[in-house]
Amino acid sequence: MKKTRAMELKRALLCGLIFAAGGCHGAGSGGGGTHVLASDISEEVLPGDCAPIEGPYAVPDGTSMDYTVTDLDGTDDMDVAIIDDADGCSFATGYGVQFDVASISSGDDSMAAGNYDFVVRCRNVFSSCLFSLSWSASY
Repeated sequence: MKKTRAMELKRALLCGLIFAAGGCHGAGSGGGGTHVLASDISEEVLPGDCAPIEGPYAVPDGTSMDYTVTDLDGTDDMDVAIIDDADGCSFATGYGVQFDVASISSGDDSMAAGNYDFVVRCRNVFSSCLFSLSWSASY
């Protein structure tokens, strides 16, 4: 489909209206409040693997984060945490760390400024960990 100048102007106007209406908030934006980082996103981590599954998201000092992990098949054994992007899978430096869980709601308050990932280590031996993630930051 050939783009016309009129189509480009309409798109620019629409994007400007969405931005003005507050539709572009997210992690790293200036406004206070709750910022949804992941909303019921289906995820998979291979057995024995540890991986950042969402992020990194930049947040300011004093941020509170909350998350909910829901095991989709009821058979997973996972370690989960919010970890600074530079620290990889170092659960020792993580926030909201939970070990040996399937479904969990947790979080942490007063986190240091940084770029954070949501990290999952799948402790299953034979099958992948299949779950959904909802994650938010308040600052």
